[in-house]
Amino acid sequence: MYMYHGTGIQNMSSVLSEGLVPGKELLYDNELDYNSIRSYGGSYLTNNLVTALSSARKSSRKFKEEDKNCIIMVKIESKTPHVVMDEDLFVEPEYCIVKTIGLSLDSSSFPEHMAYFITSNLQSQMEQIINCYFEMFRYKFKEIDEKILNGLKPYIPDLIQKSCLRLLAKQIQTYYQSEWYQSKKKYFYEKFPQFANLDVAQTEQQYRKSADFVIQKGHRLTEYSKNLWQTNYRSLEPISFGGKNKIVLVSEVKENNFDDEYYQEINIIYLSDSNCVSKYISDIKERLSNEFIMKYNNEIFYDKKRERQHELV
Repeated sequence: MYMYHGTGIQNMSSVLSEGLVPGKELLYDNELDYNSIRSYGGSYLTNNLVTALSSARKSSRKFKEEDKNCIIMVKIESKTPHVVMDEDLFVEPEYCIVKTIGLSLDSSSFPEHMAYFITSNLQSQMEQIINCYFEMFRYKFKEIDEKILNGLKPYIPDLIQKSCLRLLAKQIQTYYQSEWYQSKKKYFYEKFPQFANLDVAQTEQQYRKSADFVIQKGHRLTEYSKNLWQTNYRSLEPISFGGKNKIVLVSEVKENNFDDEYYQEINIIYLSDSNCVSKYISDIKERLSNEFIMKYNNEIFYDKKRERQHELV
């Protein structure tokens, strides 16, 4: 498969010299705003050029390079064990917990219900939650091999436990944040002292660690995620310019928002597989715009203006 990786133009030189190295560019969860919350790790890959370009813009913006981005094309073997599904495609267990409890799991809900469920009913209803959870996998990944689910089953209880604790920490933080409820917070901790030190950032990180472990154990799910509307992978090992998984194209994408002649100017810096160029051009046309020019070694691969002239002739 040909897939895309988008990054800031400031990272292009390191990509050309080192390839894609996991951990070089850490992404933080801005919504949660926790310094300890990082991305799941690895080099993120997508078959959607728009997604890759959006990531590149975000990275470039940090360094005030608003109009230049770096788009990389990778030829990937999805069956490779260190190539795993993106966490955004991963099935989270919260819905199954909600269905089992029969209560809302909104972060602003009264936390005592979740605390009681964790301490009194979670273990006895674990099998029911797991069965519901696997039904979600079967629905999302059509014709999934049951051997994959059986292989994952020993690791699911920890994931569900971490999911419950993550939600409870959010509920405690949200529900008791007002001064009026602060006085009632101590009664909650008197009833459930085991949750007195529950921290939102810590439980989030613990959940992500458990989820990432399950994702890696279920790396064969990458084959089934090909059929989803968008395929996103992570490579947990470096991707260089040779081998089974390799970089085949590195390009600088300049977005021209002021001149009507071209919306995008694409300069290919590295190319080892000519077949990927036609896909690149096709994806740009389909996902972005027809108004662009693509060059490599001063040779024009695509120019909409010239196409129009040719049609006129």
